[in-house]
Amino acid sequence: KSGKHEFRIPCDKNTTYRIEICGYDSRNSSIVETTYIASYINDLYSYSSKDFKLVEESGKESFKLGERVSLSVKSSDNKPMEVVNPKVLYLTFKDGLIDYKISSSQKYELDMSAKSIPNVYVKAVLFDGRNLNDAGSRNIVYDSREKELKVSVKPDRTEYKPGDTVNLKVEVRDKNDKPCSAEVNISVVDEAFFAVSDQYVDILDSLYGSFVSGGVISDSVSHRVIDIAGIPMAEEGGEGGDESIRTDFKDTAFFDTVHTDKTGTAQLSFTLPDNLTSWRVTYQGITGDMLAGSGKTNISTKMPFFTNIIFNDTFIDGDKPCVTARCYGSKLKPGSEVDYTVTLEGDAGGKKVFTARESSNRFANIGLSELEEGEYSVTVNAKSGNYQNGIKRSFSVVRGLLEAQKTSSLKLSDGIKPEGGKYLTILTFSNKEANMFYQTLNSLRYTSGNRVDQSLAEKIARELMEKYYGEANHDAQGTDFKKYQLYNGGIGLFSYDSSNPELSAKICSLAGNEFDKRALKSYFYTVLENKDSQPEDVAAAYWGLAALNEPVLIDISNLLEWPSIGLKEKLYLGTALAELGEFTGAERVYSQILGTYGKNLEPYMYIESGSNRDEIAELTALCSVIAAKTGQPERDKLFGYVTSNSTDDILTNLEKLIYIKNTIPKSVQEGRFSYELEGNKTEVILKKDEVFRLALTADKLDKIKFTGVMGDVWIDSTFTGPLADLMTDNNRLVRITRNYSVNGKNANTFKQSDTVKVVIRLEFDEKAPDGYYEVNDYLPAGLRYIFGKPDDEGKWFPDEVSGQKLSFAYHYDRSNKNKLENKIVYYAKVVSPGTFTAEGAMVKHFKSNALGFAGKAQVIIEK
Repeated sequence: KSGKHEFRIPCDKNTTYRIEICGYDSRNSSIVETTYIASYINDLYSYSSKDFKLVEESGKESFKLGERVSLSVKSSDNKPMEVVNPKVLYLTFKDGLIDYKISSSQKYELDMSAKSIPNVYVKAVLFDGRNLNDAGSRNIVYDSREKELKVSVKPDRTEYKPGDTVNLKVEVRDKNDKPCSAEVNISVVDEAFFAVSDQYVDILDSLYGSFVSGGVISDSVSHRVIDIAGIPMAEEGGEGGDESIRTDFKDTAFFDTVHTDKTGTAQLSFTLPDNLTSWRVTYQGITGDMLAGSGKTNISTKMPFFTNIIFNDTFIDGDKPCVTARCYGSKLKPGSEVDYTVTLEGDAGGKKVFTARESSNRFANIGLSELEEGEYSVTVNAKSGNYQNGIKRSFSVVRGLLEAQKTSSLKLSDGIKPEGGKYLTILTFSNKEANMFYQTLNSLRYTSGNRVDQSLAEKIARELMEKYYGEANHDAQGTDFKKYQLYNGGIGLFSYDSSNPELSAKICSLAGNEFDKRALKSYFYTVLENKDSQPEDVAAAYWGLAALNEPVLIDISNLLEWPSIGLKEKLYLGTALAELGEFTGAERVYSQILGTYGKNLEPYMYIESGSNRDEIAELTALCSVIAAKTGQPERDKLFGYVTSNSTDDILTNLEKLIYIKNTIPKSVQEGRFSYELEGNKTEVILKKDEVFRLALTADKLDKIKFTGVMGDVWIDSTFTGPLADLMTDNNRLVRITRNYSVNGKNANTFKQSDTVKVVIRLEFDEKAPDGYYEVNDYLPAGLRYIFGKPDDEGKWFPDEVSGQKLSFAYHYDRSNKNKLENKIVYYAKVVSPGTFTAEGAMVKHFKSNALGFAGKAQVIIEK
């Protein structure tokens, strides 16, 4: 519960261990943390480190090549040392021990050499005749300044207008001011992009400033979602003015590498986009002998009069937006009037013109007509006195924005083409049944408790892990299962409990040899002879007798003809037929039940009956047992549902193990395949629970080829696309609602600059699967997500922000009784007036097609 886990391992002396911790994040991407521990134990001497220290005499922080480094061991209080005939062990480390020296001197010298770049550690251990004293260590660092290049980039002018050509002169010199031939990388990026996420460039430090560990190496693989939602994009502000229409807005104006000649110079040119901003020119150069240098400068684009607009790039069919415009510039007089002309043009033809007049120190909101689906452009021309300027933007009007993640599964074969989306597709390969069985058995072998199903599950799981996966059964403890078999021959959940026909039948099917079979037979026949026995107990008794090879086939067949027989009794009797080898009859029972009660929830299937999920899980588990014994194609779907969903008051451990014991002998424990991509062929081998993943763009997905497939390799293809293309049924297993409020009051009408609180509530049905859900919401086009809203107890941060789309990962666990309310809270700012459609929010299970979505709403933003 605290998020921590501790474990202890025995360590051999003087041995280094590599520890790897593996897990998965909310998107099922692997996370691996690796670290090293060393067990160095000295049994002969005490170990002290409080009295001495190792110091560098010159006080320098770094050293040039060939410079002498003088070290000495001193008393920690800087008083004269009172050690007679000391012995000092000096150890030099750089990613491990590279040298050592035993000396009777408290002084130690070494020269900074090429092999010491970028640093080495020197450690001193002093023996005073009785104790070993750790004097600590010193990090000896290379002075990289002698490798520094002087790189300069000079523009031909101090100011530019949008669309102007910039000429840059590049000069490179060494520390002695001699020209150098070098490769120089140059990027020109809008300074606004660095307002939130700045960039630090120091190529010299990158080459020589990263210290090498002395020998204890730590490395890790992880992701941080980089939020770019709040990062300003290409700015249209600045100084200057003419009558041109600005249309070309980019974050990056130039990115390339140039080569300086023998004189150390190079020239380059590029054309500026229409951004009115300050452009940051970042440059870094390097020579063949690893001299390096970097720096940055700025160039500005200005106009004396210009206009800027607030307008989205995507709207929904039926929206009636406003273009919010304002003018700036040194020639714009405060309070002067500005005339705006807005031209709306569609790619399919047609043009509409809208006009407005507003004071220069106020925003002008120019309303457009209702938009229909299609591609458009909007041009805003502003004029004040003798100055005018214009800006043009393209935008789309779509029928809907709802997208969802889909996962499709298929068995891998030579030449197969996996399904995918138009963006990125994640392909996950696994040796399907071997992987599924390993995960389940690995969980069951650590089952703890005093119930018979818990103890038996632990024993059987450990045996199967050893037999099929070669994992030794070292921790197995002997259990006398006969203590659970009571005086009447039946089996009880506890040794002090009463016997139970259903439990006894399941155990007979799984591990009857652990108990007295003769006593069990007598018990089951007693249940059949008892007129007060419940129908479920009678059906379970027949299953138990069938598992014990008793001649009850005719009785079972006759019982199945009864019109009033219940669903659970049918499942027990169908399993009994399979136990006796009457597969035709068992398949008939299975087909009837699946046809009537089976519910497909890709990639799962469950039996939709019962008042709560415990009953559904139990019925589905029993159905999966018949499917396993008769080899039905839906067996993995049923079993997958059982293993993926928690229960409250029942355990399905026995059914899981019956399923695995009947299926695992036929499963293939190793899979392999090869894939060809971009001229390279790669072979992949999958063992146990190993998985292999590829992230492919649409063009690479189309070109990938699979060959040499062996084993039971399946491929899960995960991608995002329009909801209408992915989902055919809103199965109501999870429901979602959304509401907007301002200052604690629910509202769908806002004013410009309002801060809107968005609350999404989730409601999960009894049958909803556990696990992670993808929650997508789409802000109306007149709102923008804001990251830095005032503190709120329930505030969430999205995992992804893409335009108006916000994505959250929400974990649901039905067994978690501590979750008070399933809700997500975030905030948005009103930026543009108009009438907008709020696309419905959507929730979808990551591993299945369980989904729900809220209806659309209309939002009005007043001027």
